[in-house]
Amino acid sequence: MFFSFFFLVSLPKVLQMASREFKRSSIRHHKKKGFELQVTFLVVMIISIVIFISGLYLMRQFFTATTTFQAQIDADTQREIERRLSESGEKVSLPINRKSFKVGEGQAFGLGILNTRTPDSQCSAGGALSPCNKFGVMVRFVKAVDSKTQQSVTDPANPSNTNFVESAKINSDWISVMPEIELTANQLKVVSIPVKVGNIMGSTNIPTRRSTIFIFNVCVFNVARGSTATDTLSGKEIWCEEGKTQLIPLLHGQKILKMYVEVP
Repeated sequence: MFFSFFFLVSLPKVLQMASREFKRSSIRHHKKKGFELQVTFLVVMIISIVIFISGLYLMRQFFTATTTFQAQIDADTQREIERRLSESGEKVSLPINRKSFKVGEGQAFGLGILNTRTPDSQCSAGGALSPCNKFGVMVRFVKAVDSKTQQSVTDPANPSNTNFVESAKINSDWISVMPEIELTANQLKVVSIPVKVGNIMGSTNIPTRRSTIFIFNVCVFNVARGSTATDTLSGKEIWCEEGKTQLIPLLHGQKILKMYVEVP
């Protein structure tokens, strides 16, 4: 009887204490759970940042390797150019002069130059840095033709629009300025002509046309002789243009080479 009475009297206090303990436990549980969530969140953030940085690094390495590869001349092309210059006696050679490009893509053409120059009135004898041993390469856009019809590309809305395919735009944006090349007597060297097909082919933001072949002239000249001639009729300078007899004597090899950039 006594124990029953004691149990009944003590029950509310026991329940109250149990309730308080449950609340404390619940709070501790929530705090612990909250702490665990914070730690988990930090771990996920750190892993995400590491993966993101690693991805950027790998992308940079990939594109750097791709750019380096495209800017170089492959070994087969190098050997073919050297063979032609050595066996044929040619002074300049561009054996692989046609390549296919995607818009935005960059590649390089291989150009071989053999220094056969001997001193003359315009090129005095001297050491390795003599004007006789310095050469320049000029690349100039000529015209664009349709890949299928081979007809010149014109503005369909205005055929007389001469800026539809603009030479100045392509020469400045697609072609890199070539540095001077130093060659000692009878030295042969293969250099790369980098080309990157831009998104625009005209000054009025005309997008680069597909199914088109963009044709370029390539001129190699001796620095001592200069890179341009003067047209006897118009008095204007001639920049690597065909059909100009005044220019040919200035060119190394006395010829203009062709380069074809095809955009499928």
